[in-house]
Amino acid sequence: ADLMALYRDFADVVQQDDLRRYVSLPAVRGGHRQIVVAPVHARFRAYQKTLAGRITMIENRKGKPQKGDDILLSVMGDARHAALDLRFVGWGRAGEGEDSKLDLMIRNVFSIWEESGQNRYTNPETGQPYAVPGAVQMIFSDLGTVGAQGKRGFSAYLWIRDELVRMGVPREQIAFMQDYKKAEAKQRLFGDLNAGRKRILIGSTQTMGTGVNAQQRLLALHHLDVPWLVSDIIQREGRIERQGNQNPEIRIYAYAQEGSVDATNWQLLERKLRFIAMAMSGDRSIRRVEDLDSDGNQFAMAKALA
Repeated sequence: ADLMALYRDFADVVQQDDLRRYVSLPAVRGGHRQIVVAPVHARFRAYQKTLAGRITMIENRKGKPQKGDDILLSVMGDARHAALDLRFVGWGRAGEGEDSKLDLMIRNVFSIWEESGQNRYTNPETGQPYAVPGAVQMIFSDLGTVGAQGKRGFSAYLWIRDELVRMGVPREQIAFMQDYKKAEAKQRLFGDLNAGRKRILIGSTQTMGTGVNAQQRLLALHHLDVPWLVSDIIQREGRIERQGNQNPEIRIYAYAQEGSVDATNWQLLERKLRFIAMAMSGDRSIRRVEDLDSDGNQFAMAKALA
């Protein structure tokens, strides 16, 4: 609190709620991001038991880990990937009635794509309606990129694209942000999104969290994975909750696998977000906050997921 008081002596802090008084921002449906939960099933529970066994072995190990030994970081990595889809950990495609959160997200993206296909938008430079109708969506995931195909034998990005194409989305309407590295290519992409030529953009926080001004038609944003940092959430959602978005109401979805590390991670992020908001608002009742990323908390998180 004392540090924040010093900070506020020379800094003006404008939070998102304050910003709404000065600029026009779209309303978020439901007032906040919606959590979409994939129900737990028997195969996922079985995989969680293998994680629990690995954690027990790590806890009981004497001395430092040797090269090739299992470590907590590997368990956490597998847990996060499994929560996305069991194919990332070599457990194959889910069976009937065993939808992963990846499956739920794809169906939601397709439903919104279909429903918003005739939405009309205006070119702010000319004041004339764009020739092509249709709203835009963004999908964020730091896991399961195209590169994961070689590392883990499965890519969420490729699966999302191929499934959406199979369901009826034209392939040319889907783009991966990682494919647009140069400034000129990015600007062409943003132009295609604002004009409706592309309607679904998939990327990571690193590639798509800043400098993406493609908000004119952006109707829905999807968090497929749970990022580690509050700043990642703020950067991601800053793409859509933004001045210049022509949709009066937007939708933000976060996907979670029941019984996985997702719930714990979302809880940690919510606690951090609340603390930051209170501190930045000048609440002098706050004196200290625990380090939520300490080793002890990581172990508690690992135990919770298993």
